[in-house]
Amino acid sequence: MPHQPPISTLTVRAIRATPVEVPAKFVLGTSVGAIRQVPLLLIDLETKEGVTGRSYLFCYMRAAMPAIVSLLGEVEHVVKDAAINPAGLWAKLAQRFTLIVVQGIVRMAMAGFDIACWDALAIAAGTPLATFLNAYSASHTRL
Repeated sequence: MPHQPPISTLTVRAIRATPVEVPAKFVLGTSVGAIRQVPLLLIDLETKEGVTGRSYLFCYMRAAMPAIVSLLGEVEHVVKDAAINPAGLWAKLAQRFTLIVVQGIVRMAMAGFDIACWDALAIAAGTPLATFLNAYSASHTRL
């Protein structure tokens, strides 16, 4: 039986999002223009236990960042004080956002939060995120 990584009991305390623009070393050409400044949203998921999970989102355009920050505020409202269980929290958020559809910037906000959840769990387990995800995936594979 594969080793299952320990899943610490972590609880959502707060979500912080910091918009930044990073100069691109190479111009990214898209069908709608060139991207010379990379709009990123840095996400910190703070837990009551003192662990901070982090992620970042490539927002494609500066104008999307405030909208995603706003949606992350709603994510925080929905999951505050909840145990960090990525699959369960994703389902809870998908239900919350059903009427506006889970795609586009809604999915981006949820994905940034989801990655920060996994990062927090990996930090609590004392394991690099990539190693943690591989171990978690292996322990949940059904033969």
